Amino acid sequence: EVMTDSLSELIGSLIMAMSGLEPSALNYLQVRAAGNDPNGLGVDGSYDRLERLRLQMAQTGPIAGALTKCLEMMRFMSLDSQKEVIPHIDSALRCGAGFATRAAAADAVSTLCNTCPSAFKFTGSSSTNSTVRLLRALYFASERERGSAARDKMTHALGSLAELAPGSSVRVLAVRACEKYSASMGSNDDPAARKAAAGCLRSIAVRSSSQFSEGGSSDIWCRRVLPIAFLGQKDEDSKVASLWKDVWEEGGAAANISGRENKSFGVLLQERLLPYLVSECIDALNDVSWSRRVAACAALIDLTNMDVLAPAPRPLQSNGTDMEKDKDFLLRSRRRAHASNLLLSTCVKLIVKSRVWTGKAELVKASVNIAGKWAALGYLDDGSNWALLGWDQKEGKESTCSWVPIMNKVGNWNDLISGDNWFEARDKK
Repeated sequence: EVMTDSLSELIGSLIMAMSGLEPSALNYLQVRAAGNDPNGLGVDGSYDRLERLRLQMAQTGPIAGALTKCLEMMRFMSLDSQKEVIPHIDSALRCGAGFATRAAAADAVSTLCNTCPSAFKFTGSSSTNSTVRLLRALYFASERERGSAARDKMTHALGSLAELAPGSSVRVLAVRACEKYSASMGSNDDPAARKAAAGCLRSIAVRSSSQFSEGGSSDIWCRRVLPIAFLGQKDEDSKVASLWKDVWEEGGAAANISGRENKSFGVLLQERLLPYLVSECIDALNDVSWSRRVAACAALIDLTNMDVLAPAPRPLQSNGTDMEKDKDFLLRSRRRAHASNLLLSTCVKLIVKSRVWTGKAELVKASVNIAGKWAALGYLDDGSNWALLGWDQKEGKESTCSWVPIMNKVGNWNDLISGDNWFEARDKK
């Protein structure tokens, strides 16, 4: 009872003091250890090793012991007293000069999320909400943090806090992380920023997966986050790709997509999200960043190998008439054919451009793979297999399907490109 009025301020002061007793020479030594490495981490990981050593020294000191005792006492305090400590932690995280202070603030958040979850329940979802402010502060701090140990503590705390934060604020943060990742490629290549963005979303997917069940009116998780996660698995940095893989697997399993199709059993997640994956791939292909284009091509090859960008499998024991009556089959076939048509059109437009860029061979490979899946249907001009394209002749106003991926209507089979007689000239040679 004696400490009820001052415990929240005491916790904030102890967090701020975590870096106060550390000799300044250690910080100088760690900065010098980074040397001329462009990532600022040292050629042999010396920066991270010194950071872990400094954290161990700070966490075994008397201030850390006192802070741990105070945090353990918080569970016995009233709810109002518990809520008072949140702004103090937020202030310490924003104003702390040393990374030991920021790491201690992150550890305090993780501890309170487990022991006093009700302390983070504030009204509103704007910047006046202390939980929302703390959530944003953790994300911004993780973006700026150079060392991996302190950054991991912040992303861990962010994931735990996201479970208790308003859904709208978590979705806004997720969109910002996606934008930051996309902007940190190409000429603005920043591996640390990409890793921070992927780590943030991975922490949300793993530690607060319930957030993925509600995407809001814009369906942020399915329309934005999961498509970027699918392409992110092809990132040139293996560590970043591994983070995005966890986002795709954990977030995809938790996303509320079970009701998108009547017959969803056996349908891959990639096919359920196909319209959004196609949109993200087209954006990446049209990007000025070559690395994003290559990642999109690798993603398209994966979709083709999974037979997602291919004619839908025919229902067992059915003929053409039965397929035309099966509305679910028509919808599934139309989605696949329309997606393949859009992607092939985009790929061909990039191929015919004379400019050569690193990875253009992957673009040709992706185009050939998609075209190969649909080439056989191009010979069927009698309309017997329109159902495989998802086109219902009775409902359509046009006489032919407008989204056929591949059509083999040529006047001269000796042409590679219309009018060039390429095959005939080659035979004469």
